[in-house]
Amino acid sequence: MAGFGGAIKNLGMGCCSKAGKTWQHEKSKPLYDESKCIFCRKCLTFCPADAIYEENGKIKIDYEKCKGCGACTVLCEKGCFYLTNDIAREFQKRVAIAAKAAMKKFNGKASFINFLLDITPRCDCCSFADKPLINDIGILASSDAVAIDQASYDLVCKEAGKDIFYELHGIDGTVQINEGEKLGLGSRKYELIEI
Repeated sequence: MAGFGGAIKNLGMGCCSKAGKTWQHEKSKPLYDESKCIFCRKCLTFCPADAIYEENGKIKIDYEKCKGCGACTVLCEKGCFYLTNDIAREFQKRVAIAAKAAMKKFNGKASFINFLLDITPRCDCCSFADKPLINDIGILASSDAVAIDQASYDLVCKEAGKDIFYELHGIDGTVQINEGEKLGLGSRKYELIEI
């Protein structure tokens, strides 16, 4: 849903309360394209909020129950459940806002390590592992969450020869990086120093 997961996403999602996670996800409830559905019914049993149900031989979403977790967007191989760019952008902005709030809690005293090892197409939130798209590039460290994410994004895309994140998800993964910079979380400018 964020298009890319690095320090900002881990800080924003991992260092906030359940209420904070709910706030981030409340605007990321997926849309549903009935025309793509093959009625496999996997989504009915997979939805952790029990928000997906069957009515008159059709799949429906109860948006009151939906938590916006995005599990259905990952599970559905036909792409019946999806996010628009506007939905994804709002989610990423909220992730950056939550990351900024977490940094305030740490009084700015935090360091970040991004492991660019076995890059998979899906988030580690998923209950299943995917085959890596990119193998080991290295490990990055920084005291700037924005800089390390920009460097990580650039290195993975360079290794792939394209913006592999956008190609996979149709979501601009740099939105959270740009938003983080706007919020004063850090700078997109970086210098790579190999050790």
